[in-house]
Amino acid sequence: MIVMNTGTVALPIMNITFTGPNHGQFSKTTTCGTSLAPGTSGKIKVSFKSTTTGDRKENLDFNRVDGAGTKRVATRGSGL
Repeated sequence: MIVMNTGTVALPIMNITFTGPNHGQFSKTTTCGTSLAPGTSGKIKVSFKSTTTGDRKENLDFNRVDGAGTKRVATRGSGL
């Protein structure tokens, strides 16, 4: 997934975390760092490693340093 700052000021990022009951089955790597300058982007690679069979859902939350709130992305994986 790609996160892009389309604004005119830097986008401060406090953390990017999974929140929910299945967070241990999801992992991520990111190039976003702690801030995205205007017009730049960062990549987030989400991986899923199932410990059981069936579908698993998880939220990936983006928290801003400036207290402007959390943005949430739904993720899903299926265990075989």
